Amino acid sequence: MSPCVSRDPFHVVRLAGERLEKCHRPVKQDTLGHCGGQGDPLFQARRTLYTGEALVTDRQRERLKVIFTPDEHAQIEATWGARQRIITANRHPDPRQGKQLMQAVVYSFRECVPTVLKESRKLGRTLNSRAADVLAYFESGRGKRR
Repeated sequence: MSPCVSRDPFHVVRLAGERLEKCHRPVKQDTLGHCGGQGDPLFQARRTLYTGEALVTDRQRERLKVIFTPDEHAQIEATWGARQRIITANRHPDPRQGKQLMQAVVYSFRECVPTVLKESRKLGRTLNSRAADVLAYFESGRGKRR
């Protein structure tokens, strides 16, 4: 990620999306030997992975369940889960609770994250190194909505 992780939640969510994309592509390549296609569950769920959890339909939830079941998709599930927690924290109406949720995400990466979760580890390193910037958003008026 670029060194420009600012207080703006857009950049933090974008960072998590980039990490998700970087783990999604190689998993498709490793499991299928190619980029995927119509019959591939990872291909069918590609847009669903970038949909906020609160907006996921029942059909999309089924797609996610199918792709999260195999063990070789654990990296995608872990990175997707982190991205969803970041979105939830940023959207929380109470800034104090939002900050607590974001702190939980940032600090969860300080624990032992398995080495197979490469992109989650990279996301965690960036969030930890820029934790003050990421958490400052919740104390700065949060870009008051009009």
